[in-house]
Amino acid sequence: MTFLALMVGCMASDADRFRSALPDERLLVDFPSDATARVGEPSTYWRFTQEVSTGVNVLTATVLAGVNIVTTFEPTITNGDTALWGPWTDQGVDGQLTINDLGDGQFTWLLEGRLTGTTPWLALAVGDSTPGEEGDLGVGSFVLDLDAITAVDPDSTATGAFAVTYSGDGETTSVDAFLDDFAENGAAPGDAATSWDQDADGGAMNLVIVADMSVDSLPETILVRSRWIGSGEGRADAWVTGGDLGILALTVSECWDAAAITTWLDDDISLVVEGDPTRCPYADAEYPDAP
Repeated sequence: MTFLALMVGCMASDADRFRSALPDERLLVDFPSDATARVGEPSTYWRFTQEVSTGVNVLTATVLAGVNIVTTFEPTITNGDTALWGPWTDQGVDGQLTINDLGDGQFTWLLEGRLTGTTPWLALAVGDSTPGEEGDLGVGSFVLDLDAITAVDPDSTATGAFAVTYSGDGETTSVDAFLDDFAENGAAPGDAATSWDQDADGGAMNLVIVADMSVDSLPETILVRSRWIGSGEGRADAWVTGGDLGILALTVSECWDAAAITTWLDDDISLVVEGDPTRCPYADAEYPDAP
C-alpha cells in the first residue's frame, strides 16, 4: 500500500512545527550491506547482522513513508495545537494523519486508515516525540500495527506489532526495536528484540539468534554484539548457550573485512582459531550481557 496523498490545500503557516515531530531516516540501521567481490568464506555474523538490519529497516521505512510522504503537502486543517492531513483516498484506502502539539516540545501523532467507504478508522501507527534542538532527532517512540495494515492492504501478510523507541543528539542515534507476535505468510508468530547505536564512524548492534550451532539438532540461543566501521569492516562477539549446550555458555568471536569475508575466527564450539586477529577493526571482545 502506498500513502500518496490527494490532499486539499489549506493555510498552515506553522506546518513545519508539526512536521518536526515525526521520525525520519536517521532511524534506519546504517549497516554496510553491499559487499562485493567475495573470496573465501563469507562471514556468518556479517550475514546475521545484515539480515536483522534489513528486516528492521523495512518495517521502519514503512512508518517513515506513511508519515513523511504525507507531510510534504500542507495540512488540510490546523486548529491551534492540532494539524490534520487528509482524509485522502489512494487505491481504495482512506488515510489521515493527525499531529498534536502537547506543549513543552512534546508531540503525539497518529496515522489511520480504512477501506474506502467503511468505518471505523484503524490506527496503523501511533507515536510520540520530543524533537531536539536545531533539528536533532530528540527522543520518541512509535508502534506499527501490522494487523491493521493487513486489514486495509491486500498485499500485506504480516501480523503482530513492531515497536521502536529512539533518541538522537545530532551525533549518535540509539534505537531499541521489538517485534511482538510477528508472523508473515502464515508462519508461526514469535517475538524478537534488538538494539543499536550508530554515529558517523560506524555502529554497534545487539541481537538474539536461535539456531543450531553444535553437532546435534537442538537449537542454541546466540546473543551477539556486532560492531562495524563505516568502510564495512566489523567484529562480532557472541555467547552461545542452551540447546545441546544446556547451561554451558561458550563464546565465538569473528571479524570480517569490507567484502564481508571472515578474517579471524575464535570458535569455542568447534574449537577453531584461525586467521589474523590484527585485521580486526576492534582489538578487544565486547560481549552482550551473559545469559
